[in-house]
Amino acid sequence: MTGRALAGAAFALAFVAAVWVTDLGFAEGTGAASPMMTRECKMDALERSACVIEMILKDVRDTYPLSAGGGIGSIRQLSTTRYAIELLREEHADVFTYEVEFDADQVRIVGKSGG
Repeated sequence: MTGRALAGAAFALAFVAAVWVTDLGFAEGTGAASPMMTRECKMDALERSACVIEMILKDVRDTYPLSAGGGIGSIRQLSTTRYAIELLREEHADVFTYEVEFDADQVRIVGKSGG
């Protein structure tokens, strides 16, 4: 790979990383998920699920300490208003359950438990 191609690849990787860690369009949240974490979403079932999963991923990035492990094991919709994410660790998995609420065109995380 030439120096110019390598620089271009590095720029592209940095750009993708910057997009990945930036705000996905809902209220700033640090620490635990809060009722202020709200996002406007289309309300068909597929879009609603995708919206909630994006919010959960944002919360995990903001609140879960990065450490050795295997990453995300699964994200599942448990019911209309409950989702779970499993984060794989060296010897175990941390599982967080999120409660969400839907109002008109908005989805809000109203609770988080587990660990």
